[in-house]
Amino acid sequence: MNTPDHAIPLRSARDRLIDLLGIGDTYPLTDLHVVSDQLKVTYGGTARVPIENAQAGVSYRLCDPEGNLGDPHQGKDTTLEIETPVVEADVTYRILATKHSLTASELPAQSPRFLNETAPVKVGINTSLAIRFLEVQVLDGTLSDPKPSDPRIAPYGSSVEVQVDATQEGVQYSLIVDGRQVPESKPGDLGPVSLQTGPMTEDAGIRVRATKTFPASAHRADESDLLETRLHLKVIANPGLAVSADPQPILGYRQGAAIKIADTQESATYRAYLRRIPDADFVRGDTRGADIATVPVPGWPDVQVQKPPPTAPQAWRTWQMPAGYAPLGDAPVPGTGGELRLAIPSLTDDSLVIVQVLKQHRVNADHPDSAIITSAVQLNQAAALLVRPDPERVLTLRVPVIGTQTGDSLQVADGQPGVFYHFRPSSGGDELPLPAYFHQRDEGDGTQNKGVDQLGVDIDLALAAEPETPLAVGADLAKVFPRLPLLDITPLPAGNSLACRAVKAQTRVEVAMAQLAQLAAVPAIRAEQAVVDYGGSAKILIPDSQPEDQYQVTLAGAVVGPALTGNHGERAVSSEPLHADAVFEVVVSSVVLQGMRVERVVAVAVLVRPNAALPVSATADTVALNTGSQIVVEHSQPGVDYQLLRGQAAIGPSLPGNGAKIVLPTGPIAADTTFSVAAARADKPEIAVVLAAQATVKLKSGA
Repeated sequence: MNTPDHAIPLRSARDRLIDLLGIGDTYPLTDLHVVSDQLKVTYGGTARVPIENAQAGVSYRLCDPEGNLGDPHQGKDTTLEIETPVVEADVTYRILATKHSLTASELPAQSPRFLNETAPVKVGINTSLAIRFLEVQVLDGTLSDPKPSDPRIAPYGSSVEVQVDATQEGVQYSLIVDGRQVPESKPGDLGPVSLQTGPMTEDAGIRVRATKTFPASAHRADESDLLETRLHLKVIANPGLAVSADPQPILGYRQGAAIKIADTQESATYRAYLRRIPDADFVRGDTRGADIATVPVPGWPDVQVQKPPPTAPQAWRTWQMPAGYAPLGDAPVPGTGGELRLAIPSLTDDSLVIVQVLKQHRVNADHPDSAIITSAVQLNQAAALLVRPDPERVLTLRVPVIGTQTGDSLQVADGQPGVFYHFRPSSGGDELPLPAYFHQRDEGDGTQNKGVDQLGVDIDLALAAEPETPLAVGADLAKVFPRLPLLDITPLPAGNSLACRAVKAQTRVEVAMAQLAQLAAVPAIRAEQAVVDYGGSAKILIPDSQPEDQYQVTLAGAVVGPALTGNHGERAVSSEPLHADAVFEVVVSSVVLQGMRVERVVAVAVLVRPNAALPVSATADTVALNTGSQIVVEHSQPGVDYQLLRGQAAIGPSLPGNGAKIVLPTGPIAADTTFSVAAARADKPEIAVVLAAQATVKLKSGA
């Protein structure tokens, strides 16, 4: 049975007390513990034999198998170390303890005694030394009390420090990393020695080689052996790989691409994540140290895009997909040991692609069925992909046509948000002074237009006109769709065409629109009657209509009748009754949609005669001789002058209509008289009518 740790010091104290009092004779304790787990030395070296609780007043000597005794060493109630002679072969020492009397005694001194435990010393390299990693993260984060032998994980390319405990003097220690010996070696000094692995790139098993080198005069072969302990180091994937777009970073609309990753690791898998680039991620001018992806655009400054931050070294087990990104492909793709291409689907928006790289680390590399822990990091580089505007987008152009040429304005609709459209005559000549810009919607709230705080000067600072319809008090202008862009143009002869190029406001990436805008001639559209009666209908005539065109008559934005397709003959559309002048617009557009829809607009003005059905009456139907009356016209029309008539003769001055009744004096009456009223437009006096109603004033009988 093992002696309790506290028993030996108690018995030693007891013996000293007995010796001091002289009440008895004691002998040296022989059940002291001799620590022997470190007693292995190299050839020609010495060992230190530790004796725990060596008694004060007792001397201890080593005794070899031949009975030779070493020098005595005095105990002090602590651990005593006795150095052996030079050891050249395995040897077991016994330890002789001799008690020295503290007082004069008539009793004979106690004879020396050997300790129960021996001290075997072996010659050779101690392969049982402990080794451990220093300051390296534990692979399994769930371990509450990780052991030195538990696997560790380190960033790619880092050098890891390995410590060898209780090294042997005269022995050189070096690391073996997956069978490859690291050039660095260090000599043992009975204490710990630390060694660097050098840059680590893959998971590896790490051993320590101990080597004892002898001089030629010793006539002995060098000794070398591996320490028994094997450490396992896991290495996170390389985040520093080069990422680029293949074949180029500027793509056509709806064009697919690939991301090319150089020098991929066969031990890792790769997956691309994609997000549309929001306006806030475009960086202008000085990046101020921001981590950016850059795309050169010919003729313009490079486009700079803010990237998400790289993965922190300690976050390899908690990597999460950044907000707004979506994974591409069904699963990560294994590395090839060289270049790897990841397919990117057809794109319609400028996009940023980041790459996640994963590695699976088996907890116990010696057991294929042990658990696997996965590390995930984001490659430091990202690829920005810029997409040209849609060259096939169906723009709608509206241009007035006056006779055989266009008017001086061009309205553009249905453009791609965030894109400028520049127009020029296809036959040659300069572009129109200003492009048409299509405002984007707010990225956070699609019901709103972009606010000024989201715009950048010289990027997409394009102002929209006020809405056509007056807004209610307190209405939110940000939620009202801007008026369509209206460009000033120099009138062009009918039959010409316009070419267009589309330019992204944020990136200046551009494309020529696939189709021309054909400004085809239109027939001589007119009204059957340029002036119609009040309450009458207008009839719009379309002579020589063309089958490839469609004709839609509108009035104040509302359609008048159905759209008509041409038939090489005359087509006609009648309006509802008119009570005011009207300017009809006949929108002529192609039946076959080809790239750009051009609406040629012919304005047809129709004037309306004054209302001839207004009530007319006299304030007094009978009057005395040579006295007068008044003729009242009800509901007079503004813009119309009213003249009182007696027969063909005008009586008094005309009066303008005011929307209410007006009174026309008759003057003195000498006989029964029937009065009528003429109504003439103030702006066009030649357009006049005589009101149908009349008023008769009679003389009183006997007058």
